[in-house]
Amino acid sequence: MCRELLLACLGVGAAVGAIGISSRRLPRHYLTVMITVWSVAAIPFFLLAVTDDFWLMGLVLFVFGVGDGVGMVIWGTLLQRRVPRSMLGRVSSLDFFVSLAMMPVSMAVAGPVAQVLPLWVIFALPSIGIPLLGIICYVLADLHGDELRHPILLIHSQDDGFVPSGPSAALA
Repeated sequence: MCRELLLACLGVGAAVGAIGISSRRLPRHYLTVMITVWSVAAIPFFLLAVTDDFWLMGLVLFVFGVGDGVGMVIWGTLLQRRVPRSMLGRVSSLDFFVSLAMMPVSMAVAGPVAQVLPLWVIFALPSIGIPLLGIICYVLADLHGDELRHPILLIHSQDDGFVPSGPSAALA
């Protein structure tokens, strides 16, 4: 019963995050928000290995779920807006395939790693690794520069009738 409730905390968090971000405009600095939310939400993950407190575990999983929900909605939106229509099917399929392919790999690695490393180390790795990878990705891929070069307000097809106004008109 307790495991089910903890998984429910993760799912409710993901739903809250997804509904929250999708019910408002996409953030202007969409890549910054996506990477930051994923990174920050992963930090408390190590607490799952060092606490017996059910409510703390539920809170950690809820926060992780919120970050996942927010990040996945932004990611999905960016796939639709930044990938050319002629390639969207292939890129979406590749994205889905890679996500699915990594799941069994992570499960296959988890068992042997659990025999070698203490549980707190296994949970600390994503708590430290995800934010570090986020920073590295953000800096090396120049994500801030990319979102400035490709403001989401101006990404429209030629035939959708969009006419920029207000601050967007100055950028157009």
